[in-house]
Amino acid sequence: MRFKRITLIFALCLLGSSAAVAQESLGTPAAKAAFERGEALSRNAKFAEAAAEYRRAIEIDPDYAEAHSQFIFSSKLGARDESDPVKSKALGEAMTDKLKAMYAEWAQKDPKRASYQWALGDLHMYKDYAKVEQYTRKAVVLDPRFARAWQTLALVEEVRGNNANEHSYLKKAAEAAPDNPAYAFYYANSLKRKNKSLYAKASLDVAKRFPKHERGAQSLYWLGFNETNPAFKQAYLEQLRLQYPVAEFSWSSSGMFMLFEAYHKAAPNKALALAEGMVKAFPAGSQNKSWQALLDYQKNMIRAQVLLDKKDFAIASGMLDNTILPARFDATNLLNSKSKRHRTRQRNRKYTAICSNKRSKSRPMTCSQPCSPWEQNSKKTMPRSKRTYINCSTHRPKLSKSFH
Repeated sequence: MRFKRITLIFALCLLGSSAAVAQESLGTPAAKAAFERGEALSRNAKFAEAAAEYRRAIEIDPDYAEAHSQFIFSSKLGARDESDPVKSKALGEAMTDKLKAMYAEWAQKDPKRASYQWALGDLHMYKDYAKVEQYTRKAVVLDPRFARAWQTLALVEEVRGNNANEHSYLKKAAEAAPDNPAYAFYYANSLKRKNKSLYAKASLDVAKRFPKHERGAQSLYWLGFNETNPAFKQAYLEQLRLQYPVAEFSWSSSGMFMLFEAYHKAAPNKALALAEGMVKAFPAGSQNKSWQALLDYQKNMIRAQVLLDKKDFAIASGMLDNTILPARFDATNLLNSKSKRHRTRQRNRKYTAICSNKRSKSRPMTCSQPCSPWEQNSKKTMPRSKRTYINCSTHRPKLSKSFH
């Protein structure tokens, strides 16, 4: 009986110990509610009030890593004085010292809490990487499942230029928190420097596992951005458009500019349809302005091409001259169309000059590149000694020997 009682006490001790060391949290419902209030205040530049809400989220859920991150960030921003840059810097440094003291006190009260050790390291970021590593390694010893700490160690290795260790730590972060799309994205993105095919596979997997999260859209965006094969690039961006509605995902709406450019080069009518759809999706604001410019541009390019194909060069010329190239857009197609128009007009002028030459009244002339069916027939009917050849590339007559 005594043995059973000791065993039970030991088991309860282990349970209490494991409860103190918790995996990084994505936030309990109550903590998330406080966090979202902080986010709303941050968007309105009310950083001190936002910091108070983030701290409330931490008090509810101490392992909520993102709440710690935003609490530190907003506290520093809230301490600034925009009217005096020198004073603002001093106030920011004073707030950092205050936060260090606060987290040191929290860590002393709860020494097994990995999030506090990680936060202490984060407060030294960009200033003292040795201290960052020191506190962060304490965090992963306390809780190997605290993914944010592995990500911080990856950042330290990136600063050192150690890509192998960086990649290894990002993988540990993704494995420690498999339900967190951020760590899955960063690990997949790190593969682009190591193995292109693995990078594509991992990025597509992020989109598959997180079909309703911005990180999934971000994964497809960068996959399309980094792809050099036009067909693959177009396929990735089309998946981005299909899977992540542009009105709901900012990475998707941003990726449509790349898709438009791909369509513009290879499928003009698809580019037109995409621009029309984006104008409807964004009926006002900067997005509407940008897409309306692209829509007008694409309409002009398609109309000009039809006119060029019909050899209606005068109208096509005026349309191309009045076509405005949208900001930060590839000018290749516009320049090619103008060049085609110019070459055709020049060729027509040459042919007109040749065929209206006064010599044709006394004896028919032919070109080394015949200008008309009549000239082609004249070669067959005139004696060779009576023909005059024109070098069409220089406009200069090249007379046969019989005329010298």
